[in-house]
Amino acid sequence: MNFLDRFNLSTGERRLVVGGAIVLFMVLNAVFVWPHFMDWQRYNNRYAKVSTQLNNWNKEIEDSTGYNVKLEKLKGEGGTVPPEEQALDLLRSVSQVANQSGLMLGNISPHASSATTNSFFTESGVAIQFNAKEKSLVDFLYDIGKGNSIVRVAALSIRPDFQNFQLSGTATLMASYRKDLKKAAAAAELKKASQAASRTVSTNRPTERSKPPVVKLPNPK
Repeated sequence: MNFLDRFNLSTGERRLVVGGAIVLFMVLNAVFVWPHFMDWQRYNNRYAKVSTQLNNWNKEIEDSTGYNVKLEKLKGEGGTVPPEEQALDLLRSVSQVANQSGLMLGNISPHASSATTNSFFTESGVAIQFNAKEKSLVDFLYDIGKGNSIVRVAALSIRPDFQNFQLSGTATLMASYRKDLKKAAAAAELKKASQAASRTVSTNRPTERSKPPVVKLPNPK
């Protein structure tokens, strides 16, 4: 016995019911099923992407030991210049490079740095007056960055001399010197220990008790 026989439907009505059911089935599939046909592929792609990223992170974590070794090696490369000798070292470097490149120096004087240094570098500067040909000036500016410091030109003014044979001008050179991190760390630890000791002494110091008030008695007659 057919399910539709219970409703005593005619042949046309049965066809209409079956057609409506087919249309409803297609609509439900179009709304709830077909949009998710590519979900599995998207999930697989996301899983592959996350897995690749996780593998890269794990590889970087494994290589962290090598990075630390390279960092310690870079810290040890090059000599550090004591702060009290940085100005003299810069003056000596500028004079030496100027002689090698053919730059004739005039007045040369220390220049105070206005920049804020970080935890790894300190700055020292000089102001110079010079006379030179174009090639000598270019060689000087190229060679001045070599050595234990990183030198940059903070200010530069160039003009031809009165005979137009060569260039004259002024320049301000700033050098960044690498700090001795071991000494800086030791000094920081010593400062921290002294501050902790001073706080301990101030905490354990006994407080003065307040003295009782003095009561004056009248003199007996």
